Amino acid sequence: MNIQLKYLVIFFTFLTPTFAVSNEDFKFNFAPFALYEHASDRITLSNVSTRYGIGAAGLEIKANNELNDQTNVFLRLGAGYHPSYSLNSFGTEFTGPVNGLLFEYGIELDTSPYIFRGSGIEIKTSDRKVFSDQLTGTRSGTNFTTSTDARMVNNEIRLKQSFELNNENKLTIFMGINNWNLNATGTAYSSDFTVKKKVKGSNSDPVWGVNYSGTIFNRLFDFGFTHRTISADNKVETYEIFGALDF
Repeated sequence: MNIQLKYLVIFFTFLTPTFAVSNEDFKFNFAPFALYEHASDRITLSNVSTRYGIGAAGLEIKANNELNDQTNVFLRLGAGYHPSYSLNSFGTEFTGPVNGLLFEYGIELDTSPYIFRGSGIEIKTSDRKVFSDQLTGTRSGTNFTTSTDARMVNNEIRLKQSFELNNENKLTIFMGINNWNLNATGTAYSSDFTVKKKVKGSNSDPVWGVNYSGTIFNRLFDFGFTHRTISADNKVETYEIFGALDF
C-alpha cells in the first residue's frame, strides 16, 4: 500500500462522523474505530518465530433489523502501520517497518427472551494481515533483507452477558472459543543467495474479555479488552484494546 494513501485512509476514517441511515426495516450505523493487539511473546511454529502485533484504525458498519432488534451484524475495515516490527527467522533477527490490513465481520444475537436477561451470542471472523519487504538484518557479517507476508484468521464463538449500570452505561463480559489459523511466508536474500520458508499453524483456544458501552460528552462510545491464547509450538497470550466513538 502506498504510504501516502495509507495515512490518507487512516486520517479520513478518524474524521468521518458517525451517522445512521434507514432503509425500511434496516438501520445502518457508520463509525470510526481503532484497535491494538500485542502478544506476550513470539509465536513459534516449525522453528520460526515472529513477534505478533497490529495496530489499526478504520471504519465500522453496523446493521440492525428494526423489526427484530435481537439481531445485529457488523463489518470493520481498517489499515495500520508498525515502524519497527521484529521477526526472527533463518537464524537472524530482522527489523523494519510493516503495513497491516484488518477485515472483520460478525453477527450478534440477543438471547434475553430465551435464556437470561442481557445474555447473547456473538459469531465473529477476524482477518489480519501484516506484510513488508523492508526488513533487514545481519548474520556473520553479511547483510540480509527479508520480505514477510503473515496472515492471522480468527473464527470465534462468544457467549456474552451484559449488565446495565444505568440508562446510558452497560458492562459486557464474554468468553468463548477462538479457532485461529496462521499462514506466513518469509524470504531472506543477500547478494549471494535466497532462502524461502513457509509456516502454517492452527488450533482452537479460549478467548475472553470485557466491553464497556456508555456516553462521554453526550457521545456514545465503546471500549473493550480481549484476551486470546495462542497454543503453537509455545503458548502465547495476546491482548487487544478496542475503542470506537460516536462523533
